[in-house]
Amino acid sequence: MRRSKKFLSLPVISLADGQQIGTVRRLLVNPEKREVVGLLIEGKGLFKEQKVIPYQRVHHVGDDALTIEKSTCAEKAANLPKLVQLVKEKINIVGARLVTEKGTRLGIVDEFYIDEKTGKITALVVDGSLFSDLLEGKSLLDASFIRTIGKDFIIVREEAEKNLIPDSRGLKDTWLRVQKFSRSLWEKTRDKGEEMLERWKKREPTLLEEDEPSQGFKEPCSNGEKNTPAQPAAGSTDPPGKKDATSNPEEENPEKS
Repeated sequence: MRRSKKFLSLPVISLADGQQIGTVRRLLVNPEKREVVGLLIEGKGLFKEQKVIPYQRVHHVGDDALTIEKSTCAEKAANLPKLVQLVKEKINIVGARLVTEKGTRLGIVDEFYIDEKTGKITALVVDGSLFSDLLEGKSLLDASFIRTIGKDFIIVREEAEKNLIPDSRGLKDTWLRVQKFSRSLWEKTRDKGEEMLERWKKREPTLLEEDEPSQGFKEPCSNGEKNTPAQPAAGSTDPPGKKDATSNPEEENPEKS
């Protein structure tokens, strides 16, 4: 079995001449038979003409390429009346909403498994809500529970809900998706915060400047000169500004005598 997403973008190679005639762009599903009946490919070159390969003409589906016997296996859709209608209808299983016969929603089809030899759809990969993904991961549903494949909904039998099988790979994919989202959200928040901070700096620059350490009270200086403490006289041991205890106060104020 192969996942449907593994088909997309595979190069299509002709075994007869070794040329790549295009790449797979879409899987054509017959909703009544529940199988892939053709591949829509996009050709190489400037105009990239689209052609269709009936699935029975596929030689082999490999990991890196899809092979056909010769280039003429791919034809214009108009030459294949059984497939041209499917090309126009564009029935997509991926993205379809999955509901039971009684209207219970089970999730959205993320992709599906295909039998490489026959094209039969063997299982659906169901992607539920985000919280159920985190706890249980994605789920697999056997294709035998499918009742109807429509353009908007896929209807499954009522017992399908009890037969969902946890898909461990889905849990890993979901966790990686959540990690990527969280990282992106954090980066956007950080960038926005830095932008707001820069704007604030431009509007109020003085608020963000750190004050210099206090050096004590300083008297204003006149004529731009700095205030410096008086130096003691040569040979004196007294600190600056200290009066002599033996001095006569009358000598300092002769007017009082």
